[in-house]
Amino acid sequence: PHGTTDKLPYVTMGSVSLAAMSVFEDRYKLNMEEEEAKALVCDAIKAGIINDLGSGSNVDITVIRKGEVEVFRPYQVVCQKSQRQGDYTFPPRHNRCYQYH
Repeated sequence: PHGTTDKLPYVTMGSVSLAAMSVFEDRYKLNMEEEEAKALVCDAIKAGIINDLGSGSNVDITVIRKGEVEVFRPYQVVCQKSQRQGDYTFPPRHNRCYQYH
């Protein structure tokens, strides 16, 4: 019996919620077709990914229907991880930590 519940047409959560909310506020409408709704969700997640470096690079979508759940993973790859251009290994004790008193 802890917590709250609410009935809303949509919600966004997490570090990308502001970017995602702006997409929903602009394009959400009642009684959307499933493909239109998936495109909206995908665009909202992409807006978050592009504006938050820690959010990964894939869009995953789960569609919940009465009696059925369908997972699209990945639904879309927003950006590919690039290959490192240099060698980022360092010799032991190269990066010393100093303690100040």
